Amino acid sequence: MFRIAKYFFPLALALAAFTPVEELKAENEEGVIHMCMFSERVEGLEGTLKSISLNAADPNKIHVWIVTDNTTAINIVANYMKDSGLKIHTMEIEAVVKQLLDDGHKPVWTWKQYGSSVNSKAEFNRNWINKNSARPADWDHSPMHMHQLNHLRFYIPYMEQFKDIDRVIFLDDDLIVQGDVKHAWDTLDNLPEEKMMVGACEIWRYNPDQQTFGLAGGSTYALTHALGQGGRTIEETYCNDDTQVDCVGSNHWKNLQQRFLEINGQPYDFDNQVEWNYGFALFDLKKWRDMELTATYEQWMHANYDDHIFPESSLMYGLGIAFLAFYDRVSCWKDVAQPSFNVRDGLGYMSYPELKFNGLDASFITSAHVLHYDGWQKPWLEEADEFFSIPYQQTMKGVKAVDYKEMIEDPKTYEALVKKPRQPFLIITDKDGKSDWFLNELADDPRICVSTRGGMNRIGFPSDMFASNLKKLETKQRMRNQCYFSFIEQNLPRVIENKEKYCQNDKLRYGQFFKLSLDKEDQGLQYQLPMLCEWANRYPQGYNKSSLFADYVRSFYNGEASWACQCSPTTQAKGAFVRTAWMDEASLNLLWDSVQEIKPKVIFFKQYAQHWGPNMHSGTTMSAVKFQASVVEILKSKNVDVLEFESGQCFGKESRCVHKITKFIGLD
Repeated sequence: MFRIAKYFFPLALALAAFTPVEELKAENEEGVIHMCMFSERVEGLEGTLKSISLNAADPNKIHVWIVTDNTTAINIVANYMKDSGLKIHTMEIEAVVKQLLDDGHKPVWTWKQYGSSVNSKAEFNRNWINKNSARPADWDHSPMHMHQLNHLRFYIPYMEQFKDIDRVIFLDDDLIVQGDVKHAWDTLDNLPEEKMMVGACEIWRYNPDQQTFGLAGGSTYALTHALGQGGRTIEETYCNDDTQVDCVGSNHWKNLQQRFLEINGQPYDFDNQVEWNYGFALFDLKKWRDMELTATYEQWMHANYDDHIFPESSLMYGLGIAFLAFYDRVSCWKDVAQPSFNVRDGLGYMSYPELKFNGLDASFITSAHVLHYDGWQKPWLEEADEFFSIPYQQTMKGVKAVDYKEMIEDPKTYEALVKKPRQPFLIITDKDGKSDWFLNELADDPRICVSTRGGMNRIGFPSDMFASNLKKLETKQRMRNQCYFSFIEQNLPRVIENKEKYCQNDKLRYGQFFKLSLDKEDQGLQYQLPMLCEWANRYPQGYNKSSLFADYVRSFYNGEASWACQCSPTTQAKGAFVRTAWMDEASLNLLWDSVQEIKPKVIFFKQYAQHWGPNMHSGTTMSAVKFQASVVEILKSKNVDVLEFESGQCFGKESRCVHKITKFIGLD
């Protein structure tokens, strides 16, 4: 949407494209398209505007109106785009707001109640909540939800610049537009009489069972967190105590229903109201004015401050109130655009492995008219998903969408990203080694991809990925299961046995998984079958555990495009973690054979004997010492570089130990 930030550039450039707001006004002209953006950042605007220009049939007929509180940065972009054909108009928000105030409007951020639910740092004030309040989840706190640029959009029909036009395309500044925007502009002719907006309704939602994002398709108000229900029953949303979050007060739903009857004039039905997104939207400004929806929005804002419903730093305040104000007034692009017009949302939250896990492929990207990178992984950032970033990168090089389509759809493009050469390393602990802190330290280094517990990294490699016969993998639908040797070992035999029935290519895709007829013991494997069938195709004549493990380790270090787990684009060294206590002797022997083939740098993290305590039996101690010695001897026989650590060496010296390791694997 936007980012609260400031950019500083030479004054001469800053003044290059600035026009006083009172001199700007949009007019209804034949063939002219008007687009409106609220923004204050450079990188997103450059990509969005350049993509509009590159892929439009006639960019000279497109006017882009940009409202900002950072004209220095935005006018740099306008100067950058001066030869694009687009007519770019930059407006200072102070001037726009003054005009609204002069016309008798009083935007919400000018109200005396504004800011009452947050402290001076725009953090949620828990003293504000009462029995009507929804308490946001821990992740749902951001000052952007109450920023004036977020709420100015409710006054677009009354901005002086737009008073004389009947429509405008509103868009965020983290888009890549891959089609001609005239297609979207002309959709107004198909808008049903009772609707005043066309929005994107293709929603990606986090699935806790799969521990990944899934394409929800036609999501509803009842499923979104923007209104507090989040797919739960009403009873499940109530708070049990004063400390609980992601819940609502005892009178929340009763009060909301009463307010809805007062303001909207009807009872709400969240189960049958489609969720939508602002990212790329078409507004019918005439209908908006006739329906007096800005007044409806302000009524909801007054109710929010009077009843303490949604804290201002929450998504519920930033988007949920818009859902209430625009209830029953929004159509979806897929329902009204003729021919179809695809807006793909969620690309800043997801990764390409998650797209594949949902049975989709690169055509999901190339078939889109608009790509929306809502979320934190913006395509211009170093840590963004490399594959999803290609349209942005190509756009910035001046390449049209039709000209990079073939490259994106070519499987070799993604394989090349996954199979980048990276320094291999292996971390081994003895039977009592304690190294979780150490793994977390390494994982914090953007240059290192290491198997660990993963935290919030949904596509990171798990710490016990090399272990055999793990019982905890019984929840078959989790995406990250694909990264465990144990999961492949347990399920591959049955997939090979039922290959003809399970590995039907036309069923291994989005919307088709559950048409497969699976045996009872294999229920839940539907989403895993594309990966498991690829493994099954490797062994037309059968396999043994030794060959499977060797292929698995080789695939990990070389890069395997079919896996759900991948390394970030900043990775220079890739390592696995092995807890020897979790592996039997036969599995360890297989590991040593793989070490001899791959030749990774090996870090042996040993438990420090002095920390075993006085009650440690001497026999156990001797056994541990002998085991440590045997591991060192085996590694030396495999002709690999080994760095030995005793855990006690790092107490109080953690950063020094981590530096020693990064130097050993060739990063420092």
